[in-house]
Amino acid sequence: MNKKRIAQIRAYLTFSLAALLLCIPLSGKAQTARLDLHLKQAPLKQAMSEIERQTSYRFVPNIEIDIEYPVSVYAENEPLKTVLDRLFAATPYTYSFLNSTTTILLSKRPQEQPAAVSGLVVDAGGRPVVGASVLVAGTTIGTSTDSEGRFSLSVPSPSTSRLTINFLGYASQNLEIGTRTEFLSLIPI
Repeated sequence: MNKKRIAQIRAYLTFSLAALLLCIPLSGKAQTARLDLHLKQAPLKQAMSEIERQTSYRFVPNIEIDIEYPVSVYAENEPLKTVLDRLFAATPYTYSFLNSTTTILLSKRPQEQPAAVSGLVVDAGGRPVVGASVLVAGTTIGTSTDSEGRFSLSVPSPSTSRLTINFLGYASQNLEIGTRTEFLSLIPI
């Protein structure tokens, strides 16, 4: 190879490395961007446009995304991730950041399968609590414990649901369901 060609390759590699090093801090800094966003029942596309205007991020929605879906969010000088978490919490959609870029991918949340949960409710002495109400918090789904303090019910979205256990004269108890399917609940007085 001649010296001119080697100098060209060296210049190209130096330029490429410099460009790469300049991009790395920008992608990390962009996720810490702070936003002001005030939307009430606005189309998702409006929220996306406003976030793109205030940050260096760009949205890439999956074909299943309804960009006219109404969303509401109120944020004053809050981090991008916090705003996105709140924006998509009450929607059938989710988001993810594309590896070290300023791209936000939108997709439909996977449908969660209902799960059967069961358990035993006992008092401080270990005796079964008969007739305690066991409800999926925020729904009308529930049951009562049987003569042995046992219960069983179907929970529509277990990963985000909570069980509320009540019995007259005892303190209420709230239990995260998550991936658990069996519970032993001790009802404190």
